[in-house]
Amino acid sequence: MPEVNLDNLIRQLKEEGVEKANLEGAEIIARAKKEAETIVSAAQSRAQQITDKAVRESEKLKQSAVADIKQAGRDIVLLVKQELMDIAQRAYAGSVSSALSTQVISDIIVRIASNWAPDKALTAYVSKDEQQALASLLPSAMRSIGRQVEIKTDSNLAKGFRIMVDGESVAYDFSDEAIAASINELVADNLKNILKNG
Repeated sequence: MPEVNLDNLIRQLKEEGVEKANLEGAEIIARAKKEAETIVSAAQSRAQQITDKAVRESEKLKQSAVADIKQAGRDIVLLVKQELMDIAQRAYAGSVSSALSTQVISDIIVRIASNWAPDKALTAYVSKDEQQALASLLPSAMRSIGRQVEIKTDSNLAKGFRIMVDGESVAYDFSDEAIAASINELVADNLKNILKNG
């Protein structure tokens, strides 16, 4: 009998050992699957975070590039507008200089002298070249209106003249620069509107 019990006992021990090993193996596999699922889920979550961040940064770069391109376009338009205005200013500045002949300057001085401060002495400031030319032309014209204007040189004048009442600080500025600046103010607004409205 002891042999029978021993065989049963060995078989029972084997069955219990196999069953216990199967249970422990199933637990290990279940834990491993759960850990693997946790690791995969964390990796997927991290990958999604990285992807989302990359998409956001890509969108920011795109928006920044678009803004930079728009700004560059505005800068180019402003530069072209300014260059067109500068070209126009140079064009009429040259026209003003050529239009201010000695005869024109003499005529304007005579008209101003005949109407402005008749009881006060006037002084006209001109370039050195204009002074020599006006010295022969202006005296006879001034005698015709019964008035004298003293002509002095101003080294800052290239063309045109400035005229003022002696002892006062107010002067009429008919220099080529002043006339060109006045024309520029008049033309600039119109040119800006044309450039703005196409």
